[in-house]
Amino acid sequence: MPEKRIKDLMLDVLALERISSQTKVSEAVKVLNERHKSRCPSSLLVVDKVEHKEEILGMLSINDILAHME
Repeated sequence: MPEKRIKDLMLDVLALERISSQTKVSEAVKVLNERHKSRCPSSLLVVDKVEHKEEILGMLSINDILAHME
């Protein structure tokens, strides 16, 4: 997922203040992990740009991302 970017984060406002729509997935995972540890629901919508169009890849939770990285 290195070229993917975060389109929209389903987090509380405080987390959104720290993440822009251009944040890389690895940076967002750190914030999601913090939210996960505090038992707040956290997920993100990941999109990929293909020929100037955005393709929605789907919702990912922190567990989905960590499982993919293992």
